[in-house]
Amino acid sequence: MSKQSLKNTYKFLSLLKENTDKDHAITQHGLRKLLGEEKARDILGDKGTFTRRLKELADAFNTNEDGECLPEDEWQIVYPGYGKSGKNGKIYYNQPLNYFELAFLLEQIDNTVEFTQDEKQSLKSRLTKVACSKYFDENSLDAQALMIDIDSMKKQNEQGLAMKIAAIRDNIIRKRMVEMKVYDNDETELLRVTPYIIVHKDGYYWMIGNRRAIPREDKPWNYYTEDLFAYRIDLIDQIKTAVTEEETYIHWTMTSNLLPNQSYTREGKGRETRARYNENIKDKLKCLLECNFDVELQHNKKIEINR
Repeated sequence: MSKQSLKNTYKFLSLLKENTDKDHAITQHGLRKLLGEEKARDILGDKGTFTRRLKELADAFNTNEDGECLPEDEWQIVYPGYGKSGKNGKIYYNQPLNYFELAFLLEQIDNTVEFTQDEKQSLKSRLTKVACSKYFDENSLDAQALMIDIDSMKKQNEQGLAMKIAAIRDNIIRKRMVEMKVYDNDETELLRVTPYIIVHKDGYYWMIGNRRAIPREDKPWNYYTEDLFAYRIDLIDQIKTAVTEEETYIHWTMTSNLLPNQSYTREGKGRETRARYNENIKDKLKCLLECNFDVELQHNKKIEINR
């Protein structure tokens, strides 16, 4: 392979890495249109050169050191015509991380206290440069892309750490309260919490939130604490979106002066419970962010913020 041919093959690879992923495959015509006629002629060559160069790339990335083809789910240069005669079809570079995995890593960089803001931005920029195509946009991610069917991925009625974080993050995005089982000193309790943020501190992942408290004598209804609480994510389980309890509504109707009032009932269905915010909580969360989480976090305990 000549020096110029090697250079063009590298540019071809960079083109695929930047402009394609599993959800955004592209045809040869699409690549030529993207480059423009002159650049396409230099980098892709004619149709025969394009097919040869594409196969060389695929052979380099889709085979092991003995030249044996890897399983299809391990291919990095993916297109229907690889190893077959006929048309190439749509092509894409199989990015090393999917949308959810990359969004999760970027969020952990944002939440860490180990780096300055400039260092965080530099690390995030380098990570996105090597791990995704141009279609990944951290600021406009569709929440649906980050949701995982938790029920289908439970194992022995327990959620793994990544699945717990995914469930919490989903509810933070959708502004919903979570219901979860909390383990504390060999005891468990079922709590409802409005989650605000996930942080990594002291070697653990923590969920920061405002809990719905148990009714008390002077407040017989359910009320919400005016403090932030910390929950170690490895010590909580069975996380799901909280729903309102089913209720029976009784309605009275006036039939006539001669007949007594009649009643009918309507069963109320449980609906997802929206997150509960108040100004006091927002103020405490702001203080927590301003001090860069320089506080002691204890599982299932109120966070003491020194102003």
